[in-house]
Amino acid sequence: MINISKLKINCTSIAALISSSQGNTPPTEKQWKDFFNTINKPVEKLTNKQMFDIKNIVMKQVDYNPDDLSETVTKEMCEIYAQEIYGKYTLSGGGLKPHALDKGNLAEDSAIDFLSKTDGVKYTKNEKVISNPYFKGKPDILITVGDRMKDIVGLKEIKIPYDYPLFLRLYDNPMSKQNSWQMQGYMDILKLDEAELIHCLVNMPESMIEARIDDLSERCFILGIPDEEIKQRCDFLRSNMTYDNIPDELKLIRLTLQKNSLRIKEARSRVKLARKWITDLHDKIEKNVALAKK
Repeated sequence: MINISKLKINCTSIAALISSSQGNTPPTEKQWKDFFNTINKPVEKLTNKQMFDIKNIVMKQVDYNPDDLSETVTKEMCEIYAQEIYGKYTLSGGGLKPHALDKGNLAEDSAIDFLSKTDGVKYTKNEKVISNPYFKGKPDILITVGDRMKDIVGLKEIKIPYDYPLFLRLYDNPMSKQNSWQMQGYMDILKLDEAELIHCLVNMPESMIEARIDDLSERCFILGIPDEEIKQRCDFLRSNMTYDNIPDELKLIRLTLQKNSLRIKEARSRVKLARKWITDLHDKIEKNVALAKK
């Protein structure tokens, strides 16, 4: 049995813990920036809209209740409890298609090899779980100058899109909320000021291609589709899961993130809240067990 009071949250789960109930959100960083820029002006020069915005930001902060947990947060906490206490994981895939997750896992080595070739540096996949009193995780690549934790001077996290259209969409929105919080967690653990997130377009692993082709062939056979047309459909499917005709320089989208101390502080406070909520959940379960034995 783990000590729930010292539970460490996986960096991939931070974003879900930050989620707030509808309408229960604090002012954003931009809103605070605009707020301080505005209140430094003479009152007589403020417009009605600026006065209204100041009032709204203040009320938004006053009304914000960090202990008011959204359904997303409680769902994540239940999943954390199931994983940490009994090693049980959700079967829903976290809203992602199972084969999209499979590609991310199976193609990771290919992505690291491609990045090594591109950068002219031999990167190796990190297999160590890193942690501090709040977070834990396993970044893809650690840049080190020695064997100790304090010798880690950088990290690179690789994300592998399922297909080319999804990769193209990342040009407009390269940083998801989950990825952003995950990277902040890693930087907090390693005491780094910045880290790199890399979206890497690589071919679908051959095992996945063959599985998809077998499935397509079987469905086409059942429908009585002629062999020649089945072959054409399978060739078309394979061509959409490999990207050798796309120049290598167009297969990477790279972003450097800076550590944000305010966001890390918020994430740590959520870990404390998660520990309390999960402890309460555990107590309820234990109470039910005790009642059942009577």
